[in-house]
Amino acid sequence: MKILQNRKALDRRMTAAPIGVRSLLSMAGCTFAVIGMSLAAPSAAGASTVNTYDLNTAQCSGTGCGEVQGFNFGTVTTNLNDTKTVLTYTFDLTTGLFHEQTGSGIQATAAFDVTGTGISFSETSNNSTGTWTDVTGSVKMDGGGTWAQGVACSVSGNTCGNQLVVTFTGTNLAVASISGFGAAIDISNSGNTGVIDAVLENQTGNGPPPAELPIPGAVWLFGSVLAGAGGLKKWRKRRDGASQNSLPA
Repeated sequence: MKILQNRKALDRRMTAAPIGVRSLLSMAGCTFAVIGMSLAAPSAAGASTVNTYDLNTAQCSGTGCGEVQGFNFGTVTTNLNDTKTVLTYTFDLTTGLFHEQTGSGIQATAAFDVTGTGISFSETSNNSTGTWTDVTGSVKMDGGGTWAQGVACSVSGNTCGNQLVVTFTGTNLAVASISGFGAAIDISNSGNTGVIDAVLENQTGNGPPPAELPIPGAVWLFGSVLAGAGGLKKWRKRRDGASQNSLPA
């Protein structure tokens, strides 16, 4: 009689075991799905949008401000914060110097087309002797187009340094373009002067850097599933041992 009871108990355990196995496999499948979704959609909140453009389209006649057409005079990097309230232009000339604003055809040393509301801007240069002023409205840059904002340098000797940072503040700021150009500057190079445009097509950096990927909570759930699988294996061993001990010799 006792042997029969043990057999019935063993049968009940064996019947219940597949249900537990299916439950663990189902939990594992869901866990893998959650992990995949977490890895595929990292958050990029708080990241700035950064792009660098080449200054390589000369609007000067002849050899293009002392160099052949298409020569790269340097770069301009735009940096827009995640809330779109601060936008900076950082110019770095590798050839030539910024030229002072001297006539009505070229009304700024550097010109931009920034959109948004409540826009204001300021500038700093690595030339401490120059005086910089803001220019707004229709800012003419000769063959380089007409822009919305600009900064003009005034200094003795017509050279205004080779580095310039212009900072815009406002709401919903964005970098716009004029005929495919992101900015225009007036430079002096080897006795030649003229406008150079920043070409939007020749850009590096495609926006916000990737955010750090946090370990999703599903990983810890998956660890629990594995631990449960280990417990199931131990249960099977105990079950098999009990079965051997209860069967008649």
